[in-house]
Amino acid sequence: MINKSDWGKHLRDIVYGGLDGTVTTFAVMAGATGADLPSRIIIILGLANLFADGFSMGMGAYMGEKSEQQYNDKQQITSNTSDPVMTGLFTFFSFILIGFLPILPVIFLPHLGFWEILALVATVLFILGSLRSKITDVSWWRSGLEVMMAGVVASLIAFVIGEKLASWIQ
Repeated sequence: MINKSDWGKHLRDIVYGGLDGTVTTFAVMAGATGADLPSRIIIILGLANLFADGFSMGMGAYMGEKSEQQYNDKQQITSNTSDPVMTGLFTFFSFILIGFLPILPVIFLPHLGFWEILALVATVLFILGSLRSKITDVSWWRSGLEVMMAGVVASLIAFVIGEKLASWIQ
């Protein structure tokens, strides 16, 4: 069982994993949508990215935390670092759980277009960002807007690049 203080200690991992999971998964799907690929391919690309990138993010978070601890030990620095395993797990699971949200509408609401799904993704990102305000001094709306805008801009870049590449590469 995870106690409440762990959520606060791992807020960075949750926000980082959730933001990156949502943005990279939707960005891959947005690029495929911009290239006008079939829904089946978009779902496959989204799921492949979700699990491969989620694993990579979790392992990266684990190795980063472990490296920091090893450096601190070598330098004889006393530090309050997190448990590398928990850091990796929080990052991985938030990446997978929150990052799965952009795939759901493509699977269960295939009639929705790119712009409707982008609006749903923007809402998820805004909520994720605004949750940071629960344990920070940043206002909920500013925190929500920061995370939302980062994700929307990344998704639009992927969509436009997919669209342009599809027209250039025949």
